[in-house]
Amino acid sequence: MKLPASFKPVYRYKMEDGKPRKRKLLDEALWGQKGVVYARVYRDRIVYIGKADGRLCTRILRHLNRISKETAGMASQYRKWAKGKTITILAHRPEPVRRFGLQIELHSGIEAALIRKFKPRSMPCKQPWFVKRT
Repeated sequence: MKLPASFKPVYRYKMEDGKPRKRKLLDEALWGQKGVVYARVYRDRIVYIGKADGRLCTRILRHLNRISKETAGMASQYRKWAKGKTITILAHRPEPVRRFGLQIELHSGIEAALIRKFKPRSMPCKQPWFVKRT
């Protein structure tokens, strides 16, 4: 299964020595957007789906900083799994819709739908950091 074509590569990094290195910004405009749904991808395989209510760059950089510094839990498991791997962040900013005179952001609903679509169902998830929200 693949993400919709509207998801574009935004950021790439390689995990080395427990830290994201060789960082590369791929889409500056999308990087600064708010209301974005994104996925971490390794070799065309989605390993994480998330959303950014604020700016995408703030969300991703905060996440990478936490992954680098936390000594236990999901961050350490992710570091161990990601060691030596190049991870690409793909993202999409859906246009809000207007209903009942209100502007409605869609990124949270898209995130939930993608998690339901891509979350392993038939076998235990081998990536404990994969979002478990439904």
